[in-house]
Amino acid sequence: MRVGLHISDFTWNGGPPALRARLGEVAQRAEQAGFDRISVMDHVWQIGHIGPPEHEMLEAYTTLGWLAGLSLSSDPRRLAAAVSVPASSG
Repeated sequence: MRVGLHISDFTWNGGPPALRARLGEVAQRAEQAGFDRISVMDHVWQIGHIGPPEHEMLEAYTTLGWLAGLSLSSDPRRLAAAVSVPASSG
């Protein structure tokens, strides 16, 4: 079975100054635990059922590029990255 980790909320202890370090920790722990992929949302503001719009939200493709640079594995297929793009409810 292949299991992925979806990160939908970036409002963590330490606030924006600690965000990079915390995100790196989450990604490295996910890889060490054997997760197959990490995904993030493609939103500008946080969506209502997860948190208020003023919560931190990172740009998806920049975030995944940064995460790819952290990979612990020499196998580029080890931890895949994905973006969740929900359909517009118009």
